[in-house]
Amino acid sequence: LVPTIIFSLRRPSSSRYLAKYWRYMRWPLLVAALADLSWLIIQASQSYYQFSLYLAVQMVMLLWVILYLVRSRYLKHFFNDWPEPEKSAKKA
Repeated sequence: LVPTIIFSLRRPSSSRYLAKYWRYMRWPLLVAALADLSWLIIQASQSYYQFSLYLAVQMVMLLWVILYLVRSRYLKHFFNDWPEPEKSAKKA
């Protein structure tokens, strides 16, 4: 939720204070994905590890998301980028 809120505030007129936090928003996303994976593993253990297509598809998709969050070069650049403040159009 926090990365989404900061992303929605990501404008050239935004505070540079938010830019410091934006740089590290990849890690909360990774923690949330790992927490979701652990929840799915708990759900699988509740059914005594019987195969469930529903859980298997979710786990595979989540593992791909985790792999993307860890290995993506694009995300490294995306989270290091913050819009520059706009220059004033008025000249004295």
